[in-house]
Amino acid sequence: MRLRLDFTASVAKDPNRPDLNEDAFQLDSHGHVFALSDGASESYDSKSWAKMLVNKYIENQNFDYEWVEQTQRDYVSTVDFQSLSWSKQLAFDRGSFATLLGMSTIDCTCRIFSIGDCLAAYSKNGKFYDSFNIQKIKTMKKSTKKKVKR
Repeated sequence: MRLRLDFTASVAKDPNRPDLNEDAFQLDSHGHVFALSDGASESYDSKSWAKMLVNKYIENQNFDYEWVEQTQRDYVSTVDFQSLSWSKQLAFDRGSFATLLGMSTIDCTCRIFSIGDCLAAYSKNGKFYDSFNIQKIKTMKKSTKKKVKR
């Protein structure tokens, strides 16, 4: 089964500043994997974090502790700590936050993955059938919060 992207839209919090929009989405070139992320405004450079999450999910849908660790390392490697103002350094120390919704298809099976307040809805020919969101909270065995070495 191939995913078809019929419509995309993203609305910035400030309509006069669409460049500040922190949403990211991507559909892989084969039409089998889709990812969507909504960066949290109150965190450090959530636009870049959301984009990285989407790109990493398109590359690898096996979300686990190692996936998170590697994605964090890749994200941190993009930050030039020497050029950050003190206020941006404080923001970085507070963290970067974003939701992640992923969907992949293999044959006739659709897998939906969600972190945060994401929702996937299934409709066909204008009729709503079901929605998929957080059903059960699973925790990782190891903490993903780590002090970053600069």
